[in-house]
Amino acid sequence: MRGLPEDGNPDYQIKAQHVFNFARFIEWPPSKFAQPDSPLIIGVIGSGELENQLDEVVKGARINDRQVSIKRITNDAELRRCHILFVSRSERDRFGAILSEARGEHILTIGENDRFLNRGGIVNFLESGDSVIFQINLNAARHAGLKISSKLLQLRMAQVVNSDGQIVNP
Repeated sequence: MRGLPEDGNPDYQIKAQHVFNFARFIEWPPSKFAQPDSPLIIGVIGSGELENQLDEVVKGARINDRQVSIKRITNDAELRRCHILFVSRSERDRFGAILSEARGEHILTIGENDRFLNRGGIVNFLESGDSVIFQINLNAARHAGLKISSKLLQLRMAQVVNSDGQIVNP
């Protein structure tokens, strides 16, 4: 696990670290990568601190021999090239359209809004007291053609939920 940046909102530092580490626990179909050495692209839609924190966390990083790059998403074509897509809470009115565009593109979608999973998102961050936990919708991940390692699901801060947000693991 890489160290956290020293500046900025601690919640976004933690979220950035989680987003980066999720890539270690996800298996994408080989067809999602144009070339064997294509970078793993983490896209960010919306305003917020996460993009800056991610820049610090992934600086010079590689996952499975792939360079990791951060991309601010401004159009649908860029969105479809992402492997991971973080949708900021500032985009809550557009969740449906964004997730619809991501559907079928083998993208790990991550949000931070209580309605995100209901709309088809795969991972949702929740702030619980002074910590950040995340919920994972395995059905949405399967529909996206992604395999999630059981190691990620066993983490203490992970909750497996159904599409209605109901916890299915203790």
